[in-house]
Amino acid sequence: MRIIPLAATAAALAACTTETPAADTTDSYAMLLEADADRAAKDVPAAWTDFTGAAFAEAQAEGRTVIVDVYADWCPTCKAQAPILDELAEEEALDDALLLKVDYDRDKDFVRALRIPRQSTVLRFENGEEVQRSVAETDPMRLRDVVLGDAA
Repeated sequence: MRIIPLAATAAALAACTTETPAADTTDSYAMLLEADADRAAKDVPAAWTDFTGAAFAEAQAEGRTVIVDVYADWCPTCKAQAPILDELAEEEALDDALLLKVDYDRDKDFVRALRIPRQSTVLRFENGEEVQRSVAETDPMRLRDVVLGDAA
């Protein structure tokens, strides 16, 4: 488990949209909003939200739980994870969480900024910090532990 403080996450996200990190978190979030304006949204399952830097940054700033599913349409492991993650998304413990789908091929800046090694990576953030990370896991109970954390 690797914990990334909110300030480091904001700086990493700022690097996604600018050549030099912004001086403060508020500026970083504003830059993410500008970068999102040119992105075409993708269709994602109902419980999930297509990734935008603005949505991620806002949820982080609010201290909300954020579940990130880094997937690729062509990835067989992602396809095996999808029904498990969709079922977990319906858990009551995640009612106030933001569930984001990050396209591995499209959202490269985010992938690089958070050092995500490959598609089929699932991350859990709480109070602005990464608290869980799973790569290529397809076991339902192990994914449950990552997605639900202490609520599992």
